[in-house]
Amino acid sequence: QQKKCVVKVCHNKDCCKKGGGDNLFRTFRDLVPSDDNNQLTIESTGCLSQCGKGPNVCVVKNGSDEKMYYDIKDALDASAVLDVAT
Repeated sequence: QQKKCVVKVCHNKDCCKKGGGDNLFRTFRDLVPSDDNNQLTIESTGCLSQCGKGPNVCVVKNGSDEKMYYDIKDALDASAVLDVAT
């Protein structure tokens, strides 16, 4: 059974300057399969406290299992995160 997963995309100014924020949010959203059955949610979030490593993404599985991903800049990076997360 597929697990519920939330991908939190940092919208802090430092990550946005490095290509994160809205652009990265849209990239993740566009990669979610249409037949996902709401198992994967993409959300905006504030600073994830690793500004020097950004753009940053936090993946939360089942409400508590968190894993950080750093330097996520394009669709290839985002797809790799989703492959690991789901």
